[in-house]
Amino acid sequence: SSDTPLSLPAPIRRQATQELDQNTFFYDSQTIRPEVLEYLKISMKKIADSEPVSQNEALDTLKPIFRSEYGRRAFAAILQNVFPAGKQTELAEKQFKLLVALLTHVLNDFSCSNGAGYISLKILLESSYDITWVGEKGRNFMRDYIMNHVIWQDLFFWEQYWQQKVAKAFSEYLRNKPDDYDTTAEEKIYISKALKDFVATMAPWGKMPTETLQLFVENIAKSHNFTEEETELVWESISTVSYTHLTLPTIY
Repeated sequence: SSDTPLSLPAPIRRQATQELDQNTFFYDSQTIRPEVLEYLKISMKKIADSEPVSQNEALDTLKPIFRSEYGRRAFAAILQNVFPAGKQTELAEKQFKLLVALLTHVLNDFSCSNGAGYISLKILLESSYDITWVGEKGRNFMRDYIMNHVIWQDLFFWEQYWQQKVAKAFSEYLRNKPDDYDTTAEEKIYISKALKDFVATMAPWGKMPTETLQLFVENIAKSHNFTEEETELVWESISTVSYTHLTLPTIY
């Protein structure tokens, strides 16, 4: 259940240059019955085209495969293929709610303990900003229906997302600097600003506890060689702000 408290995994420090190879993300179709995999592909395409799909049949057929890592990878890969990143898609109400139901079951059984799990969850997060339906009160985003799930309290996911979105961008920026360029002061300014923006994105997901946000900030600051005093100043500047940002992290 999404209301069950999460036992957070021990945070793992990573170097700024580390990144996950997207090419390692795959699902083994041999572990999923071909007819079920085909049903998943067809159903997702129908949802995207706002064609009728039986919710009871879809849930009965697909929930069992979501209990396996390969089933969750398959769902994420097909979702990414049907709903291209960065392109907003408006669904009919019934198809939108069916997709929410499927996604919820995927998250209920989710594990983000390895690289492939991270990539799957990243796809689900980013897609949720693009998939919508319009009701009487205006536009609804997929993110609004999944962001309270406890899986988003997983620090492993957010640390990996930081490395890919922010630390990698800063490393690329430094490549254009001379070899004798002193990056220490500039890095701390850059990382302090980026942390504030990133936590603004991160905070609403999973009803993130303040102590979890603080632990994330401390881990990231430590990996960028901040002193304890510098880390405390960064956290003070972050903790005094009320965050309700619903945008993906800015790349500086």
